[in-house]
Amino acid sequence: YMSKLNVISFSFFTLFSVMFSSPAFSKPNDSEQAQTPSFEPYFYVGAKVGQMHYQNACEDWSISCDANDTGYGIFAGYQFWQYLGFETAYLDLGEAVAGYSESGVDNRYVGTMKGWELSAITRMNLSESFELFAKAGSLYWDGDNQGPLNTTSDSDWAPMLGIGLEYAITPSWVARVEYQYMDSLGSELIGGSNGHLTTLGISYRFERSHSKAKAAPQPLVDC
Repeated sequence: YMSKLNVISFSFFTLFSVMFSSPAFSKPNDSEQAQTPSFEPYFYVGAKVGQMHYQNACEDWSISCDANDTGYGIFAGYQFWQYLGFETAYLDLGEAVAGYSESGVDNRYVGTMKGWELSAITRMNLSESFELFAKAGSLYWDGDNQGPLNTTSDSDWAPMLGIGLEYAITPSWVARVEYQYMDSLGSELIGGSNGHLTTLGISYRFERSHSKAKAAPQPLVDC
């Protein structure tokens, strides 16, 4: 588990390094600075829905397996710097259903997963309306496995990575498409898998005024 977490952490900081070394992070010249809107920190809230895929959710000897379901979430965050913020979310990751033949009887097992996400997020402007974002953090998951005789439950932390694209419909309303990878969801007690969540979402950014470019200073002319 720790080796996987280290790899994910290294990947995230590598991503940060690549983004910060890109031309978008270089110091603008005077003409570019004159046209660049100033950054305003903001809070935001939103909701998203899409498809959850549980990778390797079923054993090889299963007689049926449905590892896809609808996943959804609500999220909130604070962007305190143009390139760094924090985000939290409540996620319902749906269920995975597997069938097994046991002692001549076909039994059905249903696994469900919900959790709270905590992550750091970085953003990079692609244009006036489009913004790329990447995030890394952890998901505190709470899972159940319901079988023919009983239900087992467990909870723990799992590392998480995400990447997405946002489109500013207005300065306050923003649409997003997002992919998240959750490593090692579940446990030996309830069964485990890796999670892949792809969603479409909408968010509202509070106290966002219309972007206005800085006016270039007028040169002094001697009369």
